[in-house]
This record gives sequence, C-alpha cells and structure tokens, in this order.
Amino acid sequence: MVSYYAKSQSLLPAYRLGRERVVGRRAFRRGRTYFFDRVIGQNERDFESVNIEKQISSAINEHVKNLVGKLREKINKSLPSAELLATLVPLPERFADKIVFVQEDIIPEYYFHKHSSSLILPITTSSFCIISKTREDASQLIEFIRSEFEKLNEVTKDFGVQLTEFLTGRSYQESIVRTTEHIQNIKYQEPKNELEKEVITFCEQLTSSFLPNVEIAFTEPNEVHEYDVFMGITGNVKRILEPTNYESLKDQLPTGENLKSQIVLKTLDKAQRLGARSAVIAKGFPESVFNDLKKIAESRGVILLGETNYKDVIPKIFFSDIVSAYRQVSEPRYVPF
Repeated sequence: MVSYYAKSQSLLPAYRLGRERVVGRRAFRRGRTYFFDRVIGQNERDFESVNIEKQISSAINEHVKNLVGKLREKINKSLPSAELLATLVPLPERFADKIVFVQEDIIPEYYFHKHSSSLILPITTSSFCIISKTREDASQLIEFIRSEFEKLNEVTKDFGVQLTEFLTGRSYQESIVRTTEHIQNIKYQEPKNELEKEVITFCEQLTSSFLPNVEIAFTEPNEVHEYDVFMGITGNVKRILEPTNYESLKDQLPTGENLKSQIVLKTLDKAQRLGARSAVIAKGFPESVFNDLKKIAESRGVILLGETNYKDVIPKIFFSDIVSAYRQVSEPRYVPF
C-alpha cells in the first residue's frame, strides 16, 4: 500500500481531466489524484489502463448490435410492412443503455505495468495498492513511481503545490492506525511464541504493508492492546490477525474465564477499539472445541481459521479487504466541490 499527500498553497497549473480543461485551485480540489494520474499519463508506454466493466459492456453491446442487425434483416424479408419490424425487433440502440456489466466483488479498473507485470489498484484519491508476483518487482515499481512523483513535485512546487509525504510499508500502516481516535502511542514488541513468528513470516511473504506485534496505547479510556498482525487498506477497512495456541492458552486461563471469552470476545474487543475486522488462527485445538468456537466466532463476525487452512484463506481475506476498500470509495473517484 502507498499513500501520498500534496499540500496546496496557491494554484495548480491548468491540465486536462478527460475532455474538460480544469484550471487553478478547482483543479487541485477536483483532481486530488493529480500526481498519480500525471505520472501514469506521462509513462503511457509502461502502463496499460484496464477497465473490465467498460470492456465487457462494450463487447456485449457490439455482440447485441450484430445479433439484432442479422435478426432484423432475416425477419424483414417475411414482413408485409416494414413498420412491423420495429415492434418485433427493436433497433440495437434501444438495448445499448440497458446492458451494463456490474459485479460487486471485483475491482473493475486498474493499471497494468508492462515491464514488471504488476497491477496498480487506485484505492482512494491519494492511495494505491501494488500487486506483483515478487516483492522485488513491487519494491522496484514503488521506487519508480516515487522518483516520478519527485520529478513532478519539482514542477508543481513552483505553483504552490508540494508533495509533503509518500508513505509505504509500516509508515503507511501507522498512518492508518492514527486515523483512529484516542491513539496515544505505537510501539513494537517481539513475537511471544513460534505460532506468532510463523504467521508473521507468512504475512511478510504476502505484503510489505502490515504491522507485526504492535502495541497500541489508547486514551479515553486508557488501555493498551497488542496486535499480532495489523493491516489497514483505508481508515475504514482494517484487519487484525490473532494467532492462538491451545496448549499455551489452557495454562494461562484465569479461573472462571473460558475459551469463548479469551479467544472470541477478547479478540473482538481489541478489533473494535481500532474499528477493525478480525480473524483468529487457532492451533492445536481439539476438533470438537474448534467447531464450537467457530460457531461462536461466526455469530460475532470473527473469522476462525485452523492451522491447516490459514495460509490458503489469509490471502483471500487480504484481497477481499482491498476490494471492499475500493468499492467504498470508487464512485465517484473525483468528488465535486
């Protein structure tokens, strides 16, 4: 995940947004994606814009147009009057506005970087996500975009618009944490057991943008929670992962506290303090205990994963969160003022 922020002190130079020429402060307000759009536009040989909804809708409409045209030609030969044709087979234009490809669980628009075969998903007007097969490809693309932003910044700062931050990795995640109210302090701890190390190592293979074993101090009320894995996409879409080992947990349970409160309710409480969704990775649980806990967890919106399937499910959870964040802010991308 990458985010950037440009501070406006006066006016941006005029530039084109689609067919509309946008000038001055209105350009900065409406085009808060100025840096991102400009860099993509100036490197057209490197990037390919993909809009799956438009492409599929266009293909369907073209198919309907050909189909209706052939059908009209065929039926018209059998009609005594051409006036009947419009009733039997309407003109293709009658269908055009009604055929729209809509799918809620996909990201319809993104950019393809040809050299690294990486995808860039614009999430908000000032953040984007890069998906690559390797960490090296993602890191190189981030540095390329950073350098292009810096070049552009040398031009725009003369007009009073200056890039003030470009956040990646932990810095981006810490900025997401701080969108939560009453955050006092953030510090890092060492993993307490092998399961935590295993889950953190696995997450490192998936993304460079998460916080491992982070301890967060809150105010109002004053309390401290430790999060084994935190990953935020936006201020509204956040996720925590909590690895739990049955053998070590049994010995730590105080009198009168059961597994339900320790695993499900405690995790849920920690997640809600950050406004995050939660998932628990449970290791070593007897099957009957695990199944009972899973029912309790699901009834409260907590995902309970086993040691045999969490590596298959966590990537799907992360990508589902990315789609969720995209869908929350994608329409409209340019907010009118």
